[in-house]
Amino acid sequence: MKISINIVQSILFALILFTSFAFYKAAFAVTLNIDPSLPEQQQLTIECVYPIARTDGTALALNEIAQVNFYVTKDGARTAAGSNNTACRQVYDMSNVSDATYIYSVTALDTDNRESIDSPEVVTAIVKRLTNPNSPKGLTATIGSLP
Repeated sequence: MKISINIVQSILFALILFTSFAFYKAAFAVTLNIDPSLPEQQQLTIECVYPIARTDGTALALNEIAQVNFYVTKDGARTAAGSNNTACRQVYDMSNVSDATYIYSVTALDTDNRESIDSPEVVTAIVKRLTNPNSPKGLTATIGSLP
């Protein structure tokens, strides 16, 4: 299993790799702290690798995958957060989401309409806008002659 995170030109990428149609309860998580007030942290892209086998170990061809479903859980409520025909990639605009913890997971749906359980990896995005620092205080000035 390999997890990698890259920040590239205002896009925060989280790469989730999964290699089998057999998914188990989340065993690994990537946690990202996101401050959407910063331009380079306003977009979250989650990518995955297609499953290559079914739960019984038999091969799963790419043309047998009908779609990939992305889910997000916030405050215990899970909702669909995007599905693509066969694109194992989803982009989220984080600039208008409320400060909270978002947990993203992925499933695969085969052409016979069987959906896998959640990916063993999840992405946890902790969204918190930081406030500006206080202004400096206690300014003083002195006057003197040049050397």
